[in-house]
Amino acid sequence: MRLIVLCITIFTVLLCNGKNPNFGEEKFEYDLSIGFFQVGKANLNYVHSQQTGKRTMLAHAYSTGIVDFFHNFNFKFTNELDQRTGLPLWATKEFYEGKYHSRNKVRFDHVSRSDSTVVFSDSIGINVVPKNIFDILSGVYHIMNHALTKPFEKGDTISTCCYFTDEVWTLKLVYIGDEPVKTFRGKELCRKFYLIPQKGYFFKNDDDILFWFSKDGLNTPMRIQMRFVLSSIKAELSAYKNSLSPKRPLNP
Repeated sequence: MRLIVLCITIFTVLLCNGKNPNFGEEKFEYDLSIGFFQVGKANLNYVHSQQTGKRTMLAHAYSTGIVDFFHNFNFKFTNELDQRTGLPLWATKEFYEGKYHSRNKVRFDHVSRSDSTVVFSDSIGINVVPKNIFDILSGVYHIMNHALTKPFEKGDTISTCCYFTDEVWTLKLVYIGDEPVKTFRGKELCRKFYLIPQKGYFFKNDDDILFWFSKDGLNTPMRIQMRFVLSSIKAELSAYKNSLSPKRPLNP
């Protein structure tokens, strides 16, 4: 379940702008489907106020249609980033699945210790983790901004360290090759990666979680697919807006 939530978060990890020149947003919107049936929506918003310097992210995934009637889900993740480093100051997650509801907030102290970061979780208390660790939202955004900018050869890997569900996670992506993908903007050549999952009840193979990133310089996640034992769920980018200047921040 934890890995499924992680992937749904990445679905949404991966803004529309007002007229205020001091306010910029980037927005990704996805359709979630199983086979030919749409089961939900997901989006990720990155907001940067040039006036205050405040940077926040909001990820949201929720069920729609008949799925919402029989087994609704609603997942929200938010954070606030340090203005200078792009590292998370705090992060929250809130789950609604059927009658189940949970909420947790984590605060990050990147300063007190020179060799590590201290996190304060409402659920488990204090935990000492690797230095300059990301939360899941800023970690995915960091990969898009920095790790995907170099040339790749088949088999190359990229990874980053994140704190998620009160544990340290290493997100490791392996490059497969380039592949054309039909998108809402037309057919695009994308870089294809697989995320090495935790094998077990839900996933049997290393390549059961796949990502397709655009090659337009922004490395936008155009499609994400998870192959479970009995089914496969797919997220496809349905809308994208960007009013940031520059189009991506230096940090994260």
